[in-house]
Amino acid sequence: MSKSKARSKALLIAFADLIPDMDKVVNKKLFDSLNVYSGHDNDLIVIMNEDGPTIIELNSLKSVSMLAQKLSAFSTYYHVEMQQILVNPIDFEKAYTLLKEAPAIPMFKTLADLDKFLNEEFEKYGLNTFLDVDNLDYSLAKSRELKNDQLVAWVSEIIEKREKLALRNRFNEVTKAHYETVDAMYAAVRPLMKELGFPDELMLHTFSELSVFDSKGWDYAIKSKIEFLTKREEQCLDYQMKADKRQATVDELLAQINNAKTVKAPRSFGQLFGFSVIAMMTFMFIVNKFI
Repeated sequence: MSKSKARSKALLIAFADLIPDMDKVVNKKLFDSLNVYSGHDNDLIVIMNEDGPTIIELNSLKSVSMLAQKLSAFSTYYHVEMQQILVNPIDFEKAYTLLKEAPAIPMFKTLADLDKFLNEEFEKYGLNTFLDVDNLDYSLAKSRELKNDQLVAWVSEIIEKREKLALRNRFNEVTKAHYETVDAMYAAVRPLMKELGFPDELMLHTFSELSVFDSKGWDYAIKSKIEFLTKREEQCLDYQMKADKRQATVDELLAQINNAKTVKAPRSFGQLFGFSVIAMMTFMFIVNKFI
């Protein structure tokens, strides 16, 4: 027996305990209906009335209006927990509350993954008939116009996730950019770290210092880049130290030349030209050695 069929039978037994005098025809309809959804893990709302059983899958973009369409004085409502295989009687208000909950949206590593999911969900629930998958701001406004709280919550969360993924992409690009100084790198990277929720009290630490901190609670985009940023920080500091040393050597050489000019008697043109050539060759040697 397949897992879905076994789950359907177990749920049917649970219903039989709650409704011992269930009509055989209704029993058969209920089993067939449960069998359609038993391969899913989403919970269900089961509505029993004179028309027979109606099943609405939770955590999906089913309209709450489906519940109202089945409302009658003879309706009874049940919450089916699919993974635990439990059936509990509930009232209309509880069923309404459960149906208003927006479906869970999984985590995505890339914008491409999110866009693929979004296109599949729009197709699955027929949302393209009144929303625009390529214009989520319009879709959010339309959902509010339709007064569909479930859809508003779902589209809002999608927009939030897209913005976070776009921010992570920008952070990733900024960490790879070229910087002349370590301060320039800090000025570019730290504001994006702040936008990603990095703790303010740690913001002024160097990346090498951050590498020894507990990263619990940090955005994964930051966690994954700390080692890389530490290496880049070391490279910038090393480059800056060499540049400062090179400049100090050049300044010292020029100072010596100026001192020699003021202390010694005036030189002939040939001597001055010779000194200039020697100074230029020395300067080139220093540049080549320290670059």
